[in-house]
Amino acid sequence: MKFVKYNYALLQSAFWMTFAVGYGFVTLYLKTNGFSASEIGMLIALFGALSAVIQPFVGKIADKGLGWKPILLALLFLTAADVLLMLLIPSKTFQGIGYGLFIMLAGCMMPMVNAANFYYESRGVKMQFGICRGCGSLMYAVVCYILGGLTESGNVLPVLYAALIITALFIFVTLLFPYGKKAGEVIHTASSRYSLRHSSDENIGIMDFVKKNKLFCLVLLGFVGAFMAHNMAGTYLLQIVENLGGTSADMGTINSVMAIVELPVMFGFAFIHKKISTNRLMAISAVAFVVKTLSYLLSTKVFHLYMAQFFQIFGFAVFSSVSVFFANEVASEGDKIKAQSFVTMAITLGQVFGNLLGGLVVDSYGAKGMLLLALLLSAAGAATAILGIISLSKKAKAVV
Repeated sequence: MKFVKYNYALLQSAFWMTFAVGYGFVTLYLKTNGFSASEIGMLIALFGALSAVIQPFVGKIADKGLGWKPILLALLFLTAADVLLMLLIPSKTFQGIGYGLFIMLAGCMMPMVNAANFYYESRGVKMQFGICRGCGSLMYAVVCYILGGLTESGNVLPVLYAALIITALFIFVTLLFPYGKKAGEVIHTASSRYSLRHSSDENIGIMDFVKKNKLFCLVLLGFVGAFMAHNMAGTYLLQIVENLGGTSADMGTINSVMAIVELPVMFGFAFIHKKISTNRLMAISAVAFVVKTLSYLLSTKVFHLYMAQFFQIFGFAVFSSVSVFFANEVASEGDKIKAQSFVTMAITLGQVFGNLLGGLVVDSYGAKGMLLLALLLSAAGAATAILGIISLSKKAKAVV
């Protein structure tokens, strides 16, 4: 079933193109539609909070038997309807609500997209997650670069057109996957690295999952702090760039560079993962988030922001690949999609609190004040995550 492997690269590409539109241009789009930085932060925080609440329940439903594909398709059709309404209803209020719904739905898609990898791995298909995820970063870069140029004049309608086209592509790619009985045609091999294990474990509730996986949740709590900083810098990148004399075109190009530098890690992740353990890669990622935030704070020219993207290699690039495996290794078979949802929830909570605080601080203290707060949050988050990782490693050795 080589087709599945290749189609998964398209699935990751479609998702990250959606993410590029949703999060890469949210500030520009809403600012152009009359929203202040504080209002943008509160709006993203509200819908991000809704996404964070919904994700574990969506994961639980998927784990109980509905599966990743039907849920992903439902989310995509809701997204298409939302974007169409945004094009038809130009009022400021609805534009804010519509864009909030767009990013909320995109957040709920991530665990489904990641779970698809292990769905086919467990059925004997040798997937290449890192390479497929790298294709996603490449397409993220392409979308950011193109939309950055198209919106430089102040016209943000291309953002909605791009969202609609990408959603249609996403639906088409998702429909191509064999699923259910058709997926049963894929020969299961016991040698698959992610073959079914702990199959006797029952699907447990969300609070029971937290109690059973306290250290896993502690690590994710630390990454909430890391992603608060990451999203402050990402959402309010336009203000950071403008503070250094740049434009929205610079913002789009920086986002493109950010995605492109991830590619070596993504494409080479299988090799890296063989050499460095999952827990150690998670710790490296936590530290890199701190260093990147510090480099933003110390930047005095737009060029320095380009240079700061080097740390994206060890931070977000590593995390986005290894966290999927981290969740899969921790969770029992009946709770794997739920575990992926918890990872996405941690990212979303970082977006919620980061955007809310970031908007308030930008309006009151400017971009530099926001970056100083982001540095403190990322440092506290890294310390918490590393504490959890060390405890997990000790626990694993004790079991062995």
